[in-house]
Amino acid sequence: MQLQKIVIHTQSIKKVKEFYYDILEFPIHQEKQGLISFIIGSSILEFLETKNTIFPYHFAFNIPSFSILECYEYYHKKISFLKPIINRFSTIFDFADWNAKSLYFLDHENNILEFIAREDIHYPLKEKFSSKDILSISEMGIVVDNAIEAGKYFLENYNIPPFIRSEGHEKFKPIGDDFGLLILCKENRNWFPTNIKAKKQFTQITLEIDGNIFEIENPL
Repeated sequence: MQLQKIVIHTQSIKKVKEFYYDILEFPIHQEKQGLISFIIGSSILEFLETKNTIFPYHFAFNIPSFSILECYEYYHKKISFLKPIINRFSTIFDFADWNAKSLYFLDHENNILEFIAREDIHYPLKEKFSSKDILSISEMGIVVDNAIEAGKYFLENYNIPPFIRSEGHEKFKPIGDDFGLLILCKENRNWFPTNIKAKKQFTQITLEIDGNIFEIENPL
């Protein structure tokens, strides 16, 4: 499954540009009054400005397999990476069950972001790591009432299967595959690895699965 485009809200396009363009070095796809979007490998990340209250989102970016240390070296002077509770001397989260390693960090609005290197996408780093090596948007958090029931809804209506590496439960259930995941999260559950509560709010997702294009808007 491919997450082609994610659209979310922000309260400041100016600050979004400062973080995602100046710090993360994502190329600008489109910029106009109240809107800015970025090219992230094969995906587009778009922000719409709003005066309404917003809450932190969670989304992740796929990077080449086995490149987590190179990603850290490239960004660590510009980003404060979060540390696992069980190992305060490292910023790398090792998800053995998912065959993946991650770096987590927050943006200017406390969105929980993640670089994730998945061994099973079989895409090695070809040269020295740079922002140009980020492959795509890998995950998008979707806040729901019941993750199991929401998983059934997405399977029946969009043919999105459960993620084979995680059975999930009513508070948390990933669906899709290594190339693209929707992270179904019960409202008020903490976004890992923080104490930030998941809240329902506007999210628009364009995804491709088995050659079919779907547009999903949350809350469902």
